[in-house]
Amino acid sequence: YIPIKKHRHMNLFQDWKRSTSVVIHRNYIQFSFEKETGKKMTEGSLIGVDVGINHLLAISTGQLIGSGVKQLINIIKRRKQGSKGYKRAKKTLSYYLHKIVKDFFRDQEGLRLVVVERLHGLKQGKQKNRGKEFRKTLSNWNYRELLNIIQLRTEETRVSFRTVKPYKTSQQCPSCFHTEREN
Repeated sequence: YIPIKKHRHMNLFQDWKRSTSVVIHRNYIQFSFEKETGKKMTEGSLIGVDVGINHLLAISTGQLIGSGVKQLINIIKRRKQGSKGYKRAKKTLSYYLHKIVKDFFRDQEGLRLVVVERLHGLKQGKQKNRGKEFRKTLSNWNYRELLNIIQLRTEETRVSFRTVKPYKTSQQCPSCFHTEREN
């Protein structure tokens, strides 16, 4: 018998089924929950999402969401890495990512598929065309966390999630597949 003090997030899982796995640590106990979400949506609109630094999400409908992300990254850049202020700023950025994506999916009705570019090698190596400030900005931008948040929200709302290779996606017409370098 272990005395348990319920956390406020436990209220979110009132209608969920608690799974059998339990992790016991000297400072905390971790419970896992399960919820049947149903089948994925088969009808609705398709949407493309481009992830960026100036605007967190650029939607294929022309909507720009999350314009405050660059200011949060700049706050992180000014902090000494590993300090309490740095960790606090990183946590603030993480909360911001969660809030923006959650608000976006709450406003969407009849969504069937979300497609995101699969970017690789953004932070690797010193590239000649990137300055020190841009590399520092890029190092504080957590692209993988954002994709995980989007994928989590799509699973909760029963929307399909896909990633595509970014090669020539901006230059190619989605209807006729004609590629024009000037696009």
